[in-house]
Amino acid sequence: MSHTPKPISIPKEFPVLRTERIDLRPIGPQHVEEMFEMRSDPEVMQYIQRPIAKSRDDAMALIKVLMDSFDSNSAITWGVFEKGKDKLMGTAGFWQIEKNNFRGEIGYLLHKDLWGKGSMHEILAAIISYGFNEINLNAIVGICNPVNEASIKLLERHNFKKEGQLSDALFFEGQFYDSVVFCLLNR
Repeated sequence: MSHTPKPISIPKEFPVLRTERIDLRPIGPQHVEEMFEMRSDPEVMQYIQRPIAKSRDDAMALIKVLMDSFDSNSAITWGVFEKGKDKLMGTAGFWQIEKNNFRGEIGYLLHKDLWGKGSMHEILAAIISYGFNEINLNAIVGICNPVNEASIKLLERHNFKKEGQLSDALFFEGQFYDSVVFCLLNR
């Protein structure tokens, strides 16, 4: 059955989302130290096939990419902040939005101090709701490393369905990595 969905709508002003314990707000140059702390930590980056930040310039380059992607109306990534605090504790959002296909791909990274506390559950629920109800996405895709059990459990807890595994999907630092693809439809 086909239908014409509402057009994709990425806001011009950066939206702030709030959960019980987390505020999701814009990221800016003032967060370079916290971004560097997370992106230079091998444990935090263990399942993310991206270069580890070697300098604050690397962290600032990432912040600029995130800011520019929002400004160009192609993606939205929030900074994760504990309620009442100003320290960046992670990033989460739609790092890629396919407007023609009404799909968004989620990505997230969390500081070790928030691991195992249910923070990502709250964050993901808020982002899913925003993606379906405000951006007008039809599908949200999550792609992760098949050995990242925490990420897989998180996606499954939010009713994402495994669509398949891509063998040797990524080549990073001389090694191939598989990817598992999950999808959640707006039904």
